Amino acid sequence: MGLKVRNKTDYCTKDLRRIFLRGIKEMGASPNRTIEVEYGRTPRHDSTGQSSGMASIVGGWMVLRLPHPGKMDFKDFILTFEHELAHNLGVKHDEMEAGTYLCQGPLPKWAEGMTLGVKKPKPKPTMDDKVQKREEHVRRMVERWERKLKLAKTKLAHWKRKLKYYEGRKAAKGTN
Repeated sequence: MGLKVRNKTDYCTKDLRRIFLRGIKEMGASPNRTIEVEYGRTPRHDSTGQSSGMASIVGGWMVLRLPHPGKMDFKDFILTFEHELAHNLGVKHDEMEAGTYLCQGPLPKWAEGMTLGVKKPKPKPTMDDKVQKREEHVRRMVERWERKLKLAKTKLAHWKRKLKYYEGRKAAKGTN
């Protein structure tokens, strides 16, 4: 199965995957899991730069909620990821070390030098691009309906031949 990253943010998915895979390897976990990354739902995420999350205990999924780009504390993000991964490995809050439980402490060695970039924004399509796309759609629809019309004519001819056959049989029966 491998690692599935469902990224609903503007953060670079390749960077997220690289960070997650390295952390998973360092913690001795299997990469067979799904990690959803989304923006935090409360103003706290952006105002404090803190991340939050939730994960299954002895499971293969977690959700990480991050502040918007430019407002994130990278160390807090990494420590939150380790905290949620510990849940995936079956560790409950009362069994965690204080630093892991509270998402506090220094940046782990495995995360040093790693960065989390932002996706390049897609350029907005110009009016000419939109018109061209609509024209292409119209051409495809014309081709589609021409094929349907040809098929309808073929089917109609087929059924008319059958009708003529049965009318001929009926007429031949009536003359005997």
